[in-house]
Amino acid sequence: MIHWQPLKSESLIHFRTLALKAGALMRTGRKAQSAYLFSQIFDKVPSQRKLAFLNMKWTGVYENSVLQLCKSPYEKATVTAIYAMRESGYHPQGLEQTYALDPKHPLLEVLLSREIAKLEENYLTLALGKESGQFDNYWMSSSEYGPEKVENVRDLANQFAKEGKVKEPALFHIASAYLSYIIHDYKAARASLATAQSLPARPAVKDQFEVVKLLLTIAEQPKIDAPFEQALLPSLRWLDTKLPKSNDREYWYDPAPESLDGDFYARLYRNLMDFLVAPRYARQGDPVRQALAISTRDRVKGYQYYWYYVSAKSFICDSMPTGSMIALYNGRKARNQSPYEAYLYQSLQLDQQALGEAIAISYVRHHQFPEAVEWFKRSGSTRKTEKALRPQLQDYGYEYADSMSAPITELQFAEKMASLEKEMKKSKVSPETYFEYANGLFSFSYYGAAYHLAVDYRPSTDWWSPEDDKTPWLKEYFGCYRAEEYYKKAADASNDPEFKAKALFLAARCAQKHLPYSENMEWYLQAIDKNPHFPELHNNYRNTRFYQEIAKECGYLRDFAMSKKQ
Repeated sequence: MIHWQPLKSESLIHFRTLALKAGALMRTGRKAQSAYLFSQIFDKVPSQRKLAFLNMKWTGVYENSVLQLCKSPYEKATVTAIYAMRESGYHPQGLEQTYALDPKHPLLEVLLSREIAKLEENYLTLALGKESGQFDNYWMSSSEYGPEKVENVRDLANQFAKEGKVKEPALFHIASAYLSYIIHDYKAARASLATAQSLPARPAVKDQFEVVKLLLTIAEQPKIDAPFEQALLPSLRWLDTKLPKSNDREYWYDPAPESLDGDFYARLYRNLMDFLVAPRYARQGDPVRQALAISTRDRVKGYQYYWYYVSAKSFICDSMPTGSMIALYNGRKARNQSPYEAYLYQSLQLDQQALGEAIAISYVRHHQFPEAVEWFKRSGSTRKTEKALRPQLQDYGYEYADSMSAPITELQFAEKMASLEKEMKKSKVSPETYFEYANGLFSFSYYGAAYHLAVDYRPSTDWWSPEDDKTPWLKEYFGCYRAEEYYKKAADASNDPEFKAKALFLAARCAQKHLPYSENMEWYLQAIDKNPHFPELHNNYRNTRFYQEIAKECGYLRDFAMSKKQ
């Protein structure tokens, strides 16, 4: 007769066999015993933790049923921690229960980290987004997370740290300091950091100390001035040493385990620049340093699938005032750069030629064509257009250069617009001059075929709003006011009915772009009622060939004509 003895080895085979036994217990109805065995596997075999965690969930038993089978406080703390890790929402009770059972349990630090991560996602991200002006996501605005929840977890971490029963008190003091920083309790944060500094800690925990200290130092600084920049520079260089070595750091899902630390510091550095440093420069009225901070963000870790993301290149080319762009251009060549400035300029992706061309484009955007010509000649012009100076009867987008039969460069376009401006200063101006100038203005508006002469990025779902009129270039880009003005001048200067009809219609198209919205009237009806050029066009030129043809294409004009018949 063979007597089987229990396998006492704690090899992987032992625990894989134990997992089979736990699975058999679950299938035969002894689910609490099954969950207990899976908790033991979870605790002792890191490679099997995911499997054990999922299988404990599949047992479907209550936590108390499993706790009754545990043989020690440590085993109970393991079970409590596993059940707490199932909670995706705010759940500090898991921290308290695990601590009460075994203050030195290694999963206590995991639970603390998870609660902090929840607070970061559901409270800190929104708070930083509002403070920095970056975004205010609607899906976060109804969040039930408030500062009191941050304070509650902070107080727990502080309590555990002060009682000294946890495995590494310094970590809990640092966590307490970080949570105090989140709710702007800087005095408490400093006190926790001071205590942590006197305690032994692993190198990784000491790094976290430096991170929280850096965040706190920036938060407490009322203004980022030159002395503070020099004090900040060593911390930025330190962060550089923590970044992943590989340049390929983009992924859709979780990073590989070996790159977790580097990815953490990359995200930290990115967020530091994105939500703290760059917005601070913006509030200080320093778009040059704001652009450099965003460039550093892009160098460290760029696009992260956030809808509000704007690259440094787009910010510089499409958002910066022209004078600030010139200051950025000159700053790179300055001989008296500070070490901090030299460090930031290393991340600026636009070279001097590209930046100079962006300045020229900015002058085009602001209808300052002689200045644009000067900068295009200095830096060159790479963009081309075919239809910029032609009348555009319908809205459509840019056609690529390789499809153009007779393209002109952006330099040639700016030269032509500057030449037309000289012509319009004469005592007698031809209608064709006004008309061609208006064509040019409309062509690089939002609706124009050559919009790429004014901006790098054209949104596909935007249009004019009264708010745009507060920014001069947006007023013209979306509203087409000056193009309308010069089409009307062309119409008034001409004696040719066909030409006048065409110029008036194009003026009406421009006016259509900035008609104020009225809640009391359907949009298409107000287009009929409010357009200032339709009455003259219809009353005086409806018998022209141009009017007859364009009325077949333009529903607004047809509706206006129908309203007059009624």
